[in-house]
Amino acid sequence: MNTYVCRYCRQPSDPSQPTCPLCGAPVDIRESVSDSGWIQQPPIKDMAKLQFGQSHCQIAGTVVPVAEFNLAHGEMVYFSHHVLLWADPATRLQNMSMRGGWKRMIAGLPMIMLEAHGPGHIALSDNHAGEVIALPLQHGQSMWVKEHRFLTATGNIRYDWNSNDVWFVTGDSDEQETHYPMGQYGDIFTAADRPGMLLLADRNFLGHPLWTAARAQGAHLLWRAKRTKPLLPVRQALPDGSWLSIVHDPADARAWRRNLARNHRRGHKPPRPRPIKGIIVRVVEAMITVTVDGVTRTERYRLVTSLLDPDHAPAEHLVALYARRWAAETGIREIKTVLLAGRPLRGATPTRALQELWATLVVYQAIRLLICQAALTQDLDPSRISFTAALNTAQHKITTTPTHAPEHLAQAYNDLCRHLITRHIHARVFPRARKNTLSRYPYRGTTRQLTCTKASYQIDIVPHTTPGSTPTGPAPTAQPRAA
Repeated sequence: MNTYVCRYCRQPSDPSQPTCPLCGAPVDIRESVSDSGWIQQPPIKDMAKLQFGQSHCQIAGTVVPVAEFNLAHGEMVYFSHHVLLWADPATRLQNMSMRGGWKRMIAGLPMIMLEAHGPGHIALSDNHAGEVIALPLQHGQSMWVKEHRFLTATGNIRYDWNSNDVWFVTGDSDEQETHYPMGQYGDIFTAADRPGMLLLADRNFLGHPLWTAARAQGAHLLWRAKRTKPLLPVRQALPDGSWLSIVHDPADARAWRRNLARNHRRGHKPPRPRPIKGIIVRVVEAMITVTVDGVTRTERYRLVTSLLDPDHAPAEHLVALYARRWAAETGIREIKTVLLAGRPLRGATPTRALQELWATLVVYQAIRLLICQAALTQDLDPSRISFTAALNTAQHKITTTPTHAPEHLAQAYNDLCRHLITRHIHARVFPRARKNTLSRYPYRGTTRQLTCTKASYQIDIVPHTTPGSTPTGPAPTAQPRAA
């Protein structure tokens, strides 16, 4: 199939389609240039279709256009509340948290923003004549939009707002007047830095505030949860044995309990039951059997993820991927044992210790970047290049830096690719043990030197089988206690 590169969004598309599936610009239109030299994007044609992820949007009308969305499972868009025309019952709507509510009200910006989560259909339209322009953003790209011009954005775009610094003053003394040619305030939209990022975490981290903050950075999450807390009731059972649940907002739960206690003290009736605000997550439970030297050990794991589609991320793959979380322990060992050589930080004050810690992390990331660049030159797995060899190579090349930097880097890459780990095994374990206290004197104890041992794993997904715990209709109105 021939590829057509759109002249407006600069993205490849199918030339057989009448419009670009990303920005909606007609494929067969000539370039139109304004008097100032800017290229004008043509208006989107009636009934043009836009594609984003597994969802799509259809633009209906030309005078007062309407954007009709067919949202796929696990995808969402957000918008101001006054542009919503209709939404089918399957679409889940919730408020979007924003900063500076009082300042937004003074600035005349919308106070309420809504999120629409798929699957489902919604329709959006502004209440005046005009055109709809779709602007796809690349990873790490930002865009500033004049106030009251924003219609909607997809869920992988971060939203912020600020005042405009472009202004001029006319008149003098008491007749001065400030003009903002591009608007006094504007909306800022930023695409995620990189696609496909999955953040892994151990127990004791799962909670509504930290989960919300991590998801706001554009990454998907796969965190381990305790078996008893927080409570993750089954809201919808999935075919692969996992289920959809909700992590409740503790602030909203506390507000409900305070309201209930206040009405009880005053002798009023209890408030009408309402659902506690929360985030829809997917829960996977599995029995993991580990066999080491003929000894078998079985443990139950409960994982919570933001990947809601079981076809896109099967439960078995998520459980197997969670084992890679231990790569963080390897990184910590490289920082403490290899880079710092077992020495503690020298800073005697918190400020100096923080400065030294940041310097250590900068050097660590620079060496890791050197390893990744060297692996790309010969199509290798970066984990096969020794971190110690990379550190020694960087120290040596710093003292013998040639005049030309490209030659210097090429020589360093060749040296690193010769220092490969001959056998890289992910299916291995290292037993836990209490470390010896740091001392200037040699240790004379009889501590057994532990070594890595190859292990075999077996994963069995455990579906939720509690009677009556797999509802398919709307959630009950009981007030849960959020952790």
